[in-house]
Amino acid sequence: MATNSITSLGMTAVFNDNTIGECQSISGTRSVEVFPIKSFGSTNNCVEKLAGLIDEGQISLSFYYDGSAAGVYNDLNTDFQARTSATLLITFSDTSTVSVTALISSFDWPSAGAPGEPHMVNITFDVSGKGTYTDVAA
Repeated sequence: MATNSITSLGMTAVFNDNTIGECQSISGTRSVEVFPIKSFGSTNNCVEKLAGLIDEGQISLSFYYDGSAAGVYNDLNTDFQARTSATLLITFSDTSTVSVTALISSFDWPSAGAPGEPHMVNITFDVSGKGTYTDVAA
């Protein structure tokens, strides 16, 4: 889908073939479940730990609202309401990428800033399965 948004932060994000332009921030967290193993039979009398499953976590974006027909808000809202699981591809300014399968778990209504300031929208994607990170092309 075409968008009249500009690329900010030197990165682009595309979800379900919809380009999310004018991103102002991006953040995300991944984790590994850790199981403490407590045994008085331990040779060093310390708790040992085993790694469980990886949770690829969430990725959150903040972007300027564009309610025009060329904007992406309505398409993302449709994906949110349909609980669509699709590819989220983030390309950073150095051309490295993150590609994950995700669904929108949180999606703001457009919020008003100070008079004359643009409206902001926050969106959070929950990642399903294993994500892929690709280094800068050589």
